[in-house]
Amino acid sequence: MNFTKANGKRRVVVTGGGMLTALGKTWDEAYKTLRSRKNCIRYMPDWDRFDKMNTRLACPYTGELPKYPRKKVRGMGRVALLALTATEAAFEDAGLKNEDGSLLEELHNGRTGIAYGSCMGSMD
Repeated sequence: MNFTKANGKRRVVVTGGGMLTALGKTWDEAYKTLRSRKNCIRYMPDWDRFDKMNTRLACPYTGELPKYPRKKVRGMGRVALLALTATEAAFEDAGLKNEDGSLLEELHNGRTGIAYGSCMGSMD
């Protein structure tokens, strides 16, 4: 398969998205929360220990995380677990999982990329 356009630029295809936010963990939940004008800002008392941090306000994800095997998540902080969970949701949203939950074989060719964003890293 050739994914290069005639002008020499490569094409990018976004097929799915996943999120875990204060607004919700699905696009529909986030949209409904935004439309309801719900305030998701929380005071973060744990941040009092950081003298140079100029804010104590955040919009954290407060929902449950899936239970992963300890061997899979050993050494991962909360942000990494959130990223893993959102990535799995993106694969599911894109229809890139088999019925048993495993990834399609085509994703093992080294040509699949994931873009991830977070406004803050783990504090743990």
